[in-house]
Amino acid sequence: MPTIELFLGLNDWWVMYAVAGIGYLLLILFVYNSKARAQSAPSTLGEPLDFTGNIAKEINAIHVQQFLANEITRLRTFLHFRDKLHLTTLPALNSAFPRRVRDDTLPEEELEATIDAVALNTQLNKSDIVRHINQDRDVFLETQQRLPMNGDFQKLDISKVVVEIENQHPNFNAFEILHKDGLRRICDGEGLKLLPFQKMELLAGVIQYEDSYDKSNHHAIMVNEGADVHPALEEFVLAHELGHWFAHIKNRSYRNVDYANYYLHSFHDAGPFENEADKVAMIALFPTPYLSWRDVLGNLNVDFLFEEFTSNRGWPAVTNKLAKIMRANINRRITSYHNYRNLKLQQLNLGNDPLRQGTIEQLRHDVLKERSWARLDENDIVVDANEKYSALLGMSVEELLKRKYHICDDLTAADLQPDMRKQLEEKRRSRQPKFYITRYKNPITNEEIPVAIYAFPIINDANQYVGAFGVVTDVRRGV
Repeated sequence: MPTIELFLGLNDWWVMYAVAGIGYLLLILFVYNSKARAQSAPSTLGEPLDFTGNIAKEINAIHVQQFLANEITRLRTFLHFRDKLHLTTLPALNSAFPRRVRDDTLPEEELEATIDAVALNTQLNKSDIVRHINQDRDVFLETQQRLPMNGDFQKLDISKVVVEIENQHPNFNAFEILHKDGLRRICDGEGLKLLPFQKMELLAGVIQYEDSYDKSNHHAIMVNEGADVHPALEEFVLAHELGHWFAHIKNRSYRNVDYANYYLHSFHDAGPFENEADKVAMIALFPTPYLSWRDVLGNLNVDFLFEEFTSNRGWPAVTNKLAKIMRANINRRITSYHNYRNLKLQQLNLGNDPLRQGTIEQLRHDVLKERSWARLDENDIVVDANEKYSALLGMSVEELLKRKYHICDDLTAADLQPDMRKQLEEKRRSRQPKFYITRYKNPITNEEIPVAIYAFPIINDANQYVGAFGVVTDVRRGV
């Protein structure tokens, strides 16, 4: 056989037999492995995942758990809520609460088991599910490469977001801590369904889905209400996802769409989008008017606010880990409030000391000629004001002064009168200016008007309290 001899360059026949034997052995191994793979997964589910065991190698280890939790939750949402939401396709995950507060570890096998469960119990087949997950993985991988390149990120003006929410939801940024019932009312007003999970690998998230009945797109917020999730944490993550909704998702309001895709779809907990959602959440839970009164009454501190938020609600004790996280968030919220307050005071340029009677004449004709102001006597009766102030209450200056209105009894909303009295007493005692937000009550129409007030005690030459001088800003929504 000259051809074989030429190919091998040898005359030894035993070499040919050895090559043939090796080929036969490889064929047997191939057939055996094929049978083993076929037996490892039911035939109705198709082939196993092509990236099993590779997720940790391809994705930054810090985010592997987040990726697994995102995909498992998305699949379980389809499995559990497909009838309620009329789902025929997998929902998209717009945002997810960072998994950093969870202590448990997700194995990659949990994702495979969830895929199998969805394929066995729904109309989706395994190949389509795997294709969707691979697409998410690709976005995740791209994110890892682009994460450091965020120097041109445009920060969101949180104050504008807050005003927009206030315009549609009067219970937002009001005078009380906002708990779950108040957050739920905001969701209802936005047409956002709440999907409660008793067991979910995420703490919360926002999904987008298509209703197969009317082919319209909708959004829903998923919240983990399991026994292992403290109610305080449940409320915070719900407020956080509402923050994403208003700041980043509603009306496709992404800024820097490129980065929005990376941060909202790969869920980097240190990213600016997460920080912005946290800020909106903390304003919802600890509103600015509420904090202004805590400041006036001397209890604007982390311990007081933590106790106010968690006490008298029948909740279990807060764990040390959760308490540390909550206190850090509350401390940042207090700092944010102080920055807001100081900015407002700087804009007035009036200092932070009591006023002498002789100074008021200069102020009213110079610094405050374009602002609304009023003066009270030692009995808290309005004895002087400008036209801007009287117009706020729908009357002339002459009419206002003639009626001798008491600032608390006649011009303050009933539910805020107790705090107003405390504020007046504290200003008289401490002789220190007070900044606070309250609601005036029109004494004729009973209309309530939200206002921010910077109130100065007035002292005479003997340092005796003889009244107060207040600069008033109308903060009605839309004004």
